Amino acid sequence: MNKNLLIFLRLTASIILATIAPQMANAQTSSTPKVVGLGFDAGTTITWSDSNEVIQQMWLDNPTFATIDVYGCVTGWNSCTTSDAQIIHLKRNEDLKLEKIPYANETLLTVITKDMETGKTSLHFYNIKKYSRTANTLIVAAKTTPEPTVAIAQVIPEQKFGLAPDELAQKIDAAVAQAQEEQILERNTKSSLVRLSSLLKLGMAEPQALAMSGVSEALVKQIILNQ
Repeated sequence: MNKNLLIFLRLTASIILATIAPQMANAQTSSTPKVVGLGFDAGTTITWSDSNEVIQQMWLDNPTFATIDVYGCVTGWNSCTTSDAQIIHLKRNEDLKLEKIPYANETLLTVITKDMETGKTSLHFYNIKKYSRTANTLIVAAKTTPEPTVAIAQVIPEQKFGLAPDELAQKIDAAVAQAQEEQILERNTKSSLVRLSSLLKLGMAEPQALAMSGVSEALVKQIILNQ
C-alpha cells in the first residue's frame, strides 16, 4: 500500500475520536438518544417487530462493557449477506480490555433500519449506560407508524468524489481489506471506514455519510487515488 495512504490511515484514527461526537450531535436534529440502563441482572431487548422496519446495520461506539445479540440476519454480521432482523438483545459484561479503546461508563448505540414497505431509512440512537440493575428489559423501538429520530430522504445522493455511492463503497471496502491484510489498519479507522461504506450502500448522501462516520474527505480522496 502507498506510504501516503498509510500515514492518512494512522492519523485519522486519532482525528476520528475528536470529531465524531460533535458530528453525531449535529446529525441528530429531531431527538436525543434514548437512555438504556444496563445491569448484570438482566439484558435489554429492543424490538422493531411491531413495525415494517428491518435492521440494516448497527454498532456500539465503545463495546468494552456491552455486547449485542441479534435475532435473525443483519448484513455483515455472522456472515449474513441480507438483513431480516427486527430484534436485538443487549447484555452487560465485565469490562473487556480492548486495544486502543478506553473503559467507559456509557456508549452510543446506533441502529439503521429500513421500512420494507416504504423503503424509508431511519436512524435510532441509544445511550447505553452502566446501571446497578437493568432499567428496562424490553423497549419497543417502533410501531406500524414509526416516528424515526432521523429520516433519510430518498433523493439522488450528492457525489463529491465523482463516483456512484456503490462504486465508492467498493473502493473503501477494497482499501480496508488490503490494509487489514497488511496489518496496518488501526481499529478505530477500520470501524469508521466500514461505517462509511455501509451508509453509502444504504443510499445516504456523501456529506451526511462522511459526517456520520467521522471519515475525512482527504482520506477518501487518498483511497481513491491509490486504488
